[in-house]
Amino acid sequence: MEEVVLWLKELLFPSVADVAVLSVDVNIEWVDYRRTAELPIFPPVGAALAALPHPRATVTDAALEAVTDDNYT
Repeated sequence: MEEVVLWLKELLFPSVADVAVLSVDVNIEWVDYRRTAELPIFPPVGAALAALPHPRATVTDAALEAVTDDNYT
């Protein structure tokens, strides 16, 4: 878990001159894939995930609608 936190620190807070990250708090909540449509996740893949017949379904077309100001807030 410590490795994940270190990786997240670098991902979320890349090295910037004279700036140091002193701490990061990470909470992970596992949810049923069918609930992802109602979650504010980015990129907006929730509806596509929720439409799958089961969580390990093969995805034949991974193309999603483009994210624009009109369809994502």
